[in-house]
Amino acid sequence: MVGVLAVLIYQNRMIADHYIGETLVAEVGSKGITLSEFNKVLAQRGGQYQANVDVNALLDEMVLHTAIVQYAKQHNQDKLFEYQQATNNLLIGKIKEQFLNSELAKITVSDAEIEAFYRQNHADFTQAEQTRVAMIYQALSENQEKQRTLLQQVSTSALEIEIANGFGALAVEYSDHQASRYRGGHIGWFKKDLKTYLPVDVVATTYSLDIGQTSDVIKADDGYYLFRLLDKRESSVKPLQKVKAEIHHKIIVAKQKDMKQRFENKMLSSMSIIKYLDNLPELENTKKVNEHPPSF
Repeated sequence: MVGVLAVLIYQNRMIADHYIGETLVAEVGSKGITLSEFNKVLAQRGGQYQANVDVNALLDEMVLHTAIVQYAKQHNQDKLFEYQQATNNLLIGKIKEQFLNSELAKITVSDAEIEAFYRQNHADFTQAEQTRVAMIYQALSENQEKQRTLLQQVSTSALEIEIANGFGALAVEYSDHQASRYRGGHIGWFKKDLKTYLPVDVVATTYSLDIGQTSDVIKADDGYYLFRLLDKRESSVKPLQKVKAEIHHKIIVAKQKDMKQRFENKMLSSMSIIKYLDNLPELENTKKVNEHPPSF
């Protein structure tokens, strides 16, 4: 009993010495709760209605929380990786809030910047020429001359079919392309110079056709193709007003990325850093990275 009393007296002296000049409202183990700490919690809890807060109940709550924290530390819970990681993440968040987030919020984009971006990236806002076509495809047969002659006749017959119907029933009878043969050969829209599942040079022939016109019979490595142009959209440039919001967002994102990079560089340059790469575990992904270094 005397020993316990001696420990308590010693703890009280340690607390008193630690909090010299401060007013205590409670002592919990080796931790004191100061009046200034209490007032901060009171301000958080009550805001402009602090007078309505039960200060005794609030103090009891703080005492309980402090007791739990003290107990956790006595059992080395503050040494756990999860605790240290959570604490570090909190600190990182505070530093970002103080030095990065406030600056990110100040980022603006002027009309002049938007106009300059529009001019410099004009190709990004240019809609390529497009064609909507119907197709008849046949795999190469043993008698290719007869096959070509037949498809030439099909090409002529197609001109009597309404444009909207493409090749109509001719596709069902003569096309080997299963995805389109029952839809009049319709295969949708193609953008100029954009690669598709069809040979590029084959698709390119459609851009020289007039609406309703059929192409010559085209021989490729995998078979014969016959096209009919159903519709066409000329190349066009999106006006600035239609893409202004998109450009504004792109510039904001670019500025944010640059600012974040400068923040990270500042943090890294403030410390001396040595990386012991040889001490890292050699995982499968690490081997792949080493075998195929990224290109910049």
